[in-house]
Amino acid sequence: MAGARVNGQAAQPEWIGNRAVFAGLQGNEEIVMEAPVKMVKETHTLSSLNLRRWQGPDIYNCEFRGHTAISVGEPPATPTGRPMTEYRIFQREHMRAAQAPMKEMSDYVHPAGLIRR
Repeated sequence: MAGARVNGQAAQPEWIGNRAVFAGLQGNEEIVMEAPVKMVKETHTLSSLNLRRWQGPDIYNCEFRGHTAISVGEPPATPTGRPMTEYRIFQREHMRAAQAPMKEMSDYVHPAGLIRR
């Protein structure tokens, strides 16, 4: 993890399994936890069993951010030469941003998840 802050001050939580435990909180603190997510470029090759004799395998240049595919190659062109972008499922350009958008969350304490010491 890149870091944690409580009310803007650096904090080091204790980890119990996959839970971060912050000691000494009163209940009105702002907790910020940051973890970097790297962009990875990979090349994948897929063979079409129907076209393998004359076309060969398809090669895709893929980009991932974490476990999410951001792009899978360039979109193919129509017979007129225009890129076919209407049916692309990997239209995730917004995920290239360096910082994720912040959003307000309502107060929440899991009734069975409290750890008391």
